[in-house]
Amino acid sequence: MEKQYLLSVDQSTQGTKALLFDREGNLICGGDLPHRQIINDAGWVSHDLNEIYANTLKVVRDVIEKAGIRREQVAGLGISNQRETSAVRDRTDGHPLADAIVWQCSRAKDICARVEESGKAEWVRRTTGINLSPFFPASKLAWFMENVKKMWGMRVGVCFFLGGGGGGKRHPRGSWAWGLWTGMPGKGND
Repeated sequence: MEKQYLLSVDQSTQGTKALLFDREGNLICGGDLPHRQIINDAGWVSHDLNEIYANTLKVVRDVIEKAGIRREQVAGLGISNQRETSAVRDRTDGHPLADAIVWQCSRAKDICARVEESGKAEWVRRTTGINLSPFFPASKLAWFMENVKKMWGMRVGVCFFLGGGGGGKRHPRGSWAWGLWTGMPGKGND
C-alpha cells in the first residue's frame, strides 16, 4: 500500500497555510500565502473570496508537489477557519456576490442598534443563545440584504466562511469553500 498523508489547511484572517503530515504525525512540509486585507475609509474589513480560493488551491498544490506525492495519497483533510467571517454566494454556481465581511468588521453595528431600539435584543439572545453583536453572522447577513442589491431575485446561498463554528439545527452553518472543494456548491452547504 502506498504511504498516506494528512493535509491540514488553516484559512486564517491573514492568509492560508497548508501542512502535510505522515501517519505518525511527523510534519513533512508546509506552505502559506497571505491575502489582501480590504479596508475602506470607514474601517470596514473585507476579503476577496476568489483570491482566498485561488490561494488555497495554490498552497495545497505546492505542498503536495514539494512533498513529491500524488494527491490520491492524501487520506484526510482538516480545515481551520476564520469562524464568523461571512459571505453570500450564488447557489447555482457558488460564486461570491460580494467580498466576505471579516469577523472583526463592525459595519453592521447600526443594524444591531436598530434591533436593540425595537426591543428585540432579548428575543435574539433567548432564541440564539448569543448577544446581539455585529461580530455574529446574522447582523452581517442583514447588512448584505440591505446593501447587496444583486441578491434580490436570485437564489442566494448564505454561508459563514469555511463553516464558522457551531452547527446543528439551531445554529446551522454552511461552507462556501467546502462546496467548491467538493464541486457541489448548492448541495448540503446552504
